[in-house]
Amino acid sequence: MTATPDSPAHRDTELARLAAYLLASSRCLLTEPSSYGPIRLLDAARRTLTLLGPDGAANQHYTDVLARIEDSHRAKTPIDVAALLDDLCLEMARGLQADKTANQP
Repeated sequence: MTATPDSPAHRDTELARLAAYLLASSRCLLTEPSSYGPIRLLDAARRTLTLLGPDGAANQHYTDVLARIEDSHRAKTPIDVAALLDDLCLEMARGLQADKTANQP
């Protein structure tokens, strides 16, 4: 039986791939230029937000962060990574606050 994109088996596989990516990235960071670290972590955040799928789509803040990360990967000109990360951190904080508010009794 093949796992569908919405199935728990598919999500488990994708989480395992994310863990493998994080481990491999950690190893590579020992020998790569330090500027690669933030880019690898941005990609890990993108992969994680993608795993939220339909669940994350309910939170517009998460959707906005994912879109900005994807846009930064497609950018044809250099980006200010520090400014991007500052903006993304604030937007994620807003998303987490919205989740907290929505889940309060």
